[in-house]
Amino acid sequence: MLIIIVLPCARSQHPKADSLFAVWSDTTNLPIDRLNAFYERFDPLLHTEGTNPEAVRWAPFVQEGLGLVNQLGKREYLARFTVLASATFSLQQDLENACPLAQQAFDLSLELSDYNSSMAALYLLEDCVLVKAGISQNQLDGNYQRITA
Repeated sequence: MLIIIVLPCARSQHPKADSLFAVWSDTTNLPIDRLNAFYERFDPLLHTEGTNPEAVRWAPFVQEGLGLVNQLGKREYLARFTVLASATFSLQQDLENACPLAQQAFDLSLELSDYNSSMAALYLLEDCVLVKAGISQNQLDGNYQRITA
């Protein structure tokens, strides 16, 4: 006898997603607290975030977050927010902007030793190669070699 059990699939969500979004959304909070909440929400950054409605609600605020990264001098956050900016363009089917940002995020992430962002950027770059959006297979292969060196 064969028994098949079907479990519903749910999109995983950061355990503190709602409270982090509340901190980010409250503009009376200190900018550093808002930025830290945004960063924490995407730490680690998962390649499945683009299909997670909870994660996508942050997309309209990525540019503001990137501005705070620069304003507050949080260079260690720069690669993560650049990946998020690339992913936002990718969600909008704007690969002309997404792909160069993904490469920039990859380069920054190696420089900053943010390997989670490196892998997320590579995931985005794979799509760029598939649709021939300014990134060649040779460039992608070179990126993989750089991360494994």
